[in-house]
Amino acid sequence: MATDLNNLNSQGKKAIRDFVGDIVSVESGIEETLDRQLKMGQDNPTFHAAVQRFHDAVKASRDAARSYRDQLGADEEGANTLVEKGTEALGAITGMIQKLRAEGLSKTMRDDYNLFNTAAIAYTTLHTSAMALGDSATETFAANGLRTYARLVQDINNIIPEIVVDELRKDNHIIANPMAAEQCRKEIDRIWKEAS
Repeated sequence: MATDLNNLNSQGKKAIRDFVGDIVSVESGIEETLDRQLKMGQDNPTFHAAVQRFHDAVKASRDAARSYRDQLGADEEGANTLVEKGTEALGAITGMIQKLRAEGLSKTMRDDYNLFNTAAIAYTTLHTSAMALGDSATETFAANGLRTYARLVQDINNIIPEIVVDELRKDNHIIANPMAAEQCRKEIDRIWKEAS
């Protein structure tokens, strides 16, 4: 994908490179978190399959972002050291939280939901900046990244009810509504569609 970066002034080029560097850092942190999660939830096929899907999608997106960053000529270490350090801290905190949790796959999914939304807003910021500055190639790149994370967030919306009900059942709660997971999934979908 050719970039329109050459059409921008030096300030615009720096802004685009910084945002792309931010995305590489954010996605690297998310991928590290998902690496740890691949060892969790072996007894819950829904959770385990979801984490594998998430990991594969994030890794592919991160690799595409690295490639695009390199094409833009951003520094190998990323264009924004402050964001890199913040992302490393975010990954470390998420890892510590997960080590403290002996159980709680639904809480892990909640954490992933937050991480995916962080990546989505990073791509949204890049998309808006690229559109405003007239960099259509970066705009396209950012839209593709945003689509990835929008799908991942929706994936969590679809599976979280099943994971929550499964945890309640394993914790010996009496499940009064055996259709709760499916009904909740439909309700979540309806609410999100209403909000659009």
